[in-house]
Amino acid sequence: MNFNKRKKPIVLHIGLSKTGTTFLQTQIFPKIPGIYYLGTPEGRVRRTNRGTRFVLRNLRKLLSSDATALIKVTTVIVSAITGGRVFLISHELLSMGGTLPVWTPRGKSIDSFIKGLLGLMSLIPGREIKIIIAFRDSAEWVASRYAESSRLLGTPGQADFEKRVLAILADEAAYPAFGWLHRSRALDALRGTVGSENVFSYQLEDFASKPDQVIQMILAFMGISSGIDSERLEDSYPERKNVHRDDLGGWRLEGTKERLVLSENLAERIRVHFSDDRV
Repeated sequence: MNFNKRKKPIVLHIGLSKTGTTFLQTQIFPKIPGIYYLGTPEGRVRRTNRGTRFVLRNLRKLLSSDATALIKVTTVIVSAITGGRVFLISHELLSMGGTLPVWTPRGKSIDSFIKGLLGLMSLIPGREIKIIIAFRDSAEWVASRYAESSRLLGTPGQADFEKRVLAILADEAAYPAFGWLHRSRALDALRGTVGSENVFSYQLEDFASKPDQVIQMILAFMGISSGIDSERLEDSYPERKNVHRDDLGGWRLEGTKERLVLSENLAERIRVHFSDDRV
């Protein structure tokens, strides 16, 4: 089979988590006409159908350099390509890894993802692969991610949060997933693999303030130029808010009665550590 005759790309929306991924997966991507969409309704694999769970699970393994998973996703990818449609796969854990591993040495590094991406590209030589990735203020991301992860962390709370963050800042190499917070480093690696023209990135802050503009840019990046009604998309926007934020400017820790406050001092240390100036 000659894949090079096919024009439509495979688009991977890889996160990062906590950057509006669930909104895109539930309100936008399923409503795009004329594409083959594989995503996670409400952001959770367990709520998808059996076939989708199979592919997403094995795609995650593939992008972690799992040879067996490489074989398992081949059939689905070939099927999507031969359909002549854009194939969009969205899963926020494709980049950094699972909720709990992010806080451990088992989180997925940029290098690990790139190795798996090269494996995927070897399945379809000559085919165009596009990457969509989102970022947000690093301090806000760390606090929000901890709030969502807290139910899995054993003894979550203010002290635990600060201890974990200080450990990461002191020895980031021991927590490979946090390399993704270096925006320039992540983008350089992705662009060096699939080409600069095949990587689209946005900031959550821009997405929150101008969602329609960012969504239209995403559609254009995927090559979707017709059949999209901007007003219809706008009508589907729910009230956008961080479910973990409280009225006092802190974070509710999921599954607990604890709350988290991100001090200005710690927030600044996080931002300086992950700033592009350090890359």
